[in-house]
Amino acid sequence: MKLIQRLHHYRFHIFFATQMIVLFISIILPEENISSLFRPLAFLLNLIAGLLIISNNRVLVTVVAVLMLIQFILSLTAGDTQPLLISRNLILSLLYLTLMVEIIKQIIHIRKVDSQIVFAMFSGYVTLGTIGFLILENFIMIDPLSMQFNMISGDVQSGDILYFSFITLLTIGYGDIIPLSEATQRTAILIGMSGQFYLTVVIALIIGKHLREEQ
Repeated sequence: MKLIQRLHHYRFHIFFATQMIVLFISIILPEENISSLFRPLAFLLNLIAGLLIISNNRVLVTVVAVLMLIQFILSLTAGDTQPLLISRNLILSLLYLTLMVEIIKQIIHIRKVDSQIVFAMFSGYVTLGTIGFLILENFIMIDPLSMQFNMISGDVQSGDILYFSFITLLTIGYGDIIPLSEATQRTAILIGMSGQFYLTVVIALIIGKHLREEQ
C-alpha cells in the first residue's frame, strides 16, 4: 500500500511515459509483425499505469481492472474476427474515456501548479488522441474504404490511423490520409474540436491556479 501511495504522486508521469511507449512502439520495434504483437501489451501496460490515476476509488479500480482483463483476452484471441476486434476497441474506448474524465477531475482539484499538473495536462491530451484512434479504427474495420491513404485506395494500417488521429488533434492536417465516409469525416471534426476545447479549458485552469498561488 505504501508503494502505491508513493507511486500515486507520480501517477501522471508514469501514465504519460507508458503512453509514449504506445505511440512510438513502431520506432522501438520497427518490424511491423513485432510491433503489432507487442502493441496490445503496450496498451495493457498503459492501462495498468492508468489504475494509479483512479487508485483512490476502489469500486472504479475493480470495474476498470475487469474491463482491462476482458480487453486483453480479446486482444490475444480476436485474430481477424471483426466483431471481437470491434468489441475490444469499444472496451478500450470506454476505459480511456473513464481515465479522461478522471484526469480532468483531478486537474480541477490539484491546487499547486507543478510537474504533476503539467503531466496531467499532457496525459489528457494524448488520451484524447488515443480515443480518436480507437473510434476511427472501428469505422475502418466496418468499412475499409472509409479512409484513403496517400491518395491511393487500400488498407490503412493501425499505425496510419494513430498518426492521422494525432495529426488531426494537433490541427496540422497534411492531407496524406483522407477520411471519405461521413462517419470518419465527422470523427475527424470531433477530434480536432475536442483537442482545441481541451487545451483552452485546461490551460485556463492552470493559469487561474498559478495566479491564485501568486496572490
